[in-house]
Amino acid sequence: VSLRQIDLGLRGYALTKNEQLLSPLRNGIIANESNLRKLDSLLRIQKLDTSLVKFEKIKKGVSDYIAFSLQMKKEAEIDSMKQFVAMLKQDKGYDLWVLFAPFSASHIAYEDAVIKKATEDYEGALNRNIGIQIILVLLGFPSLGFVIYATRKEMKDRRHLLIELEENNRKFLFDPGTELTVKNPKEVIENSIGNFKKASEFVKGITSK
Repeated sequence: VSLRQIDLGLRGYALTKNEQLLSPLRNGIIANESNLRKLDSLLRIQKLDTSLVKFEKIKKGVSDYIAFSLQMKKEAEIDSMKQFVAMLKQDKGYDLWVLFAPFSASHIAYEDAVIKKATEDYEGALNRNIGIQIILVLLGFPSLGFVIYATRKEMKDRRHLLIELEENNRKFLFDPGTELTVKNPKEVIENSIGNFKKASEFVKGITSK
């Protein structure tokens, strides 16, 4: 609510009788109507029925304060400053603050509780997510270990097969007399193919004579 603007414009006009200084008062009354409508709408959207009942009392208090302020303006217009000061001393703004303060405090507490719960839910979700990640990692280690074992076994079996192939080449086809090493599978296969070709040509040479 824009009660401070209303109070500022009223006091400025009372001191100077300058109509331009009433601008905050007029703007405050207009803004007050808009603000009250917005607050009422938000409370209804959130279905805060108990707060709506309290808010109706606040709206009436604000309406009474504005009416009282306009009456003070009239007293200032006729230069009845004694009456104006007497009305000012009643401090209607404080009475309205006493009405509004508990309402505001309860909503701030409610908002803090909502934020706290949202934060706790968020942190809980993060913790659950970390737990799930840990479980996935623990489940993944055995699978990774199996993949590594299977890969190594396949490499070992392939190397053993190439060694047997090279041994058979040397035993049945051609033995170069060098140390038997298997470092390059492609080289072993190419040597085997070459030896088979040589053996084939040798057999053809014998059979053609």
